[in-house]
Amino acid sequence: MQNDRLTYTYEPYADGIIAKITLNSFYENGGGINSEKDLKDALKKLQEVGPIRGLILDFRENAGGFLSQAVKVAGLFISNGIVVVSKYGKGEVHYLRSLDPKTYYNGPFLILTSKLSASAAEIVAQSLQDYGVALIVGDERTFGKGSIQFQTVTDEKAELFFKVTVGKYYTVSGKSTQIEGVVADIVIPTHFSPFNIGERYLEYPLSSDRIPSAYSDSLVDLDGNTKRWFQKNYLPFLQKKVTFWRKMVPELKKSSERRIAGDPRFQKFLQTQEKIKAKLNGKEIQWDEIQAPSFEDIQMQESVQILKEMIILEDKSRKSQGISFEDQSLAPLLEEAS
Repeated sequence: MQNDRLTYTYEPYADGIIAKITLNSFYENGGGINSEKDLKDALKKLQEVGPIRGLILDFRENAGGFLSQAVKVAGLFISNGIVVVSKYGKGEVHYLRSLDPKTYYNGPFLILTSKLSASAAEIVAQSLQDYGVALIVGDERTFGKGSIQFQTVTDEKAELFFKVTVGKYYTVSGKSTQIEGVVADIVIPTHFSPFNIGERYLEYPLSSDRIPSAYSDSLVDLDGNTKRWFQKNYLPFLQKKVTFWRKMVPELKKSSERRIAGDPRFQKFLQTQEKIKAKLNGKEIQWDEIQAPSFEDIQMQESVQILKEMIILEDKSRKSQGISFEDQSLAPLLEEAS
């Protein structure tokens, strides 16, 4: 399936499929089109093909969009919980939460990012990494856009306007994506890796900082009947922090490095990236010495290999504990309270 908003493909694996979904931005309009709905529909259609044994969500060229949609997209993969905290210059704090306890997928899950992944895409990636439900693969870090801007326009026909920075975004762990971006669990360099792309390269960027984590959600911003409703209908279904997938990272990292080192295509790609970097740093290299980029998506191919290894490791864990894939009692074993 393909449109300007979202594309998905799949490949058979074991008794099901590996699903690959590319989301280009976080969008919504008055006609009922939005990224949450499109992603739900894609997951439903993929499930009709076969059980989704692994999922890759591709954010490599996703520069952001509507914050409300970022919260809802993140909410598809967690139960209730804080997704993003916005903190303003005068100390005002807003908490944006996922309020739907249903999860639409909770198996082996990778988010593929690059230096161009920014803003709302970073919030989703960081939030799902924080909760431990997804691992991040791609460039070493994402763009690093964690600041909040308001646009001021004094005249509808004005050719110029000001963007005023008024605050910063933080995810449930208390991290800000500002400057630092979302750090990959496993580095798979993309075509953007040689270039100085990111908030840190702009003039006068805000620094990065942290706030206390909010996994337990104190509901500090709520009172009265609203708070009582949340205590009854929201807190019992808070998403726990998953540690199962993160424990795989050292092994997955080693395997990925070994595959990349032994893959002639990837080595040729990395050599080209090094030449581009040297050229950008002023070294005398002719552009005709730099090979044209391959149309093979070797980053996605390596992500699929990592995902397959996650599936195998999960299978081993289930078998060692005598749990079948139909037995949903595995969930408590994969989740630990923060």
